[in-house]
Amino acid sequence: MVPWTQGAAAERAGLPGDGGVSVGRFFEGGAGDGEASVLTLPDLSGIRLLATDLDGTFLDAAGVPVRRSATAARAARERGVHVVAATARGQRSTRAISLASGLGPLAVCANGAVGLDLATGGLLWTRTIAQERFIDIVETLTTRDRGFKFAVETVAEFVAEAGFFPRVPEVLDATQVIQRKALFDRDQVVKLVVRYPGMGSAELAAMLGGLVGGEQVIPGSIDWVEVVARGVSKGLGVGMAADALGVGTEQVAVVGDHLNDLPMFAVTKYSFAVGNGHAKALEMARWVVGSNVEGGVGEVADRLGPSSAIPGWREGSRRFL
Repeated sequence: MVPWTQGAAAERAGLPGDGGVSVGRFFEGGAGDGEASVLTLPDLSGIRLLATDLDGTFLDAAGVPVRRSATAARAARERGVHVVAATARGQRSTRAISLASGLGPLAVCANGAVGLDLATGGLLWTRTIAQERFIDIVETLTTRDRGFKFAVETVAEFVAEAGFFPRVPEVLDATQVIQRKALFDRDQVVKLVVRYPGMGSAELAAMLGGLVGGEQVIPGSIDWVEVVARGVSKGLGVGMAADALGVGTEQVAVVGDHLNDLPMFAVTKYSFAVGNGHAKALEMARWVVGSNVEGGVGEVADRLGPSSAIPGWREGSRRFL
């Protein structure tokens, strides 16, 4: 059993060849010279859980589900496969996208810190940062350099201090932009988001790595990083989802595009990166499929699952309620 923890990408074990089909769109990751070799795709009919990243993977640049992928995801669910969002997003937007796209029956949010029951909106699990710890991190970073800007995601809301966004996004209302002292009133924090104007996420993550203690630092897909509780990652979240759904490691496939997806690549040998992904994701995934806008997730979903339905998942998930 592969542990559901963050770590190096899973060892490239041999995959079963029986029942495989030659698919020209699927390439082995990590070729390095741009001449990836065509592989024989293994039989994926035994997959019971497909976990897919959202932004840059299932969604287009405007944040809209790609029709090709959404259609294939719905069809896979009709064949009895769980198709689950595994995203850095909070539960509100994740639930809206999942319900509109037919994903479910649960979702992994906040880079694995939150498990969400899509039907009810209830939380299946949370991994939070103690209030005193995130306050201490903010004060430590501010003492080092007053240029740091912060936002906080809790189990109930997202709030950002004034100046965190160069231009406040239209999706935020006035109540979500607050003064820094008001951040400290928040509890049940699932992630602290840190930004430093002019600094990219990889550089910022390297800087914060030695400053935040035992918490996990996860690079964002743009110019910020997320600080989450120790041990939290998408790998953890996908493992919790599989456990809730009664699915074994060998029945899980994952699709992603960025650095925060690497932990879930590490927990299954059925890992796929979309063609528009970060260079490290393309290297570490076992296969590279079409880009997000080409419906790369749909290419995988089309080949998943038997025709029989899977027993209900709620019995297996009660421990998290």
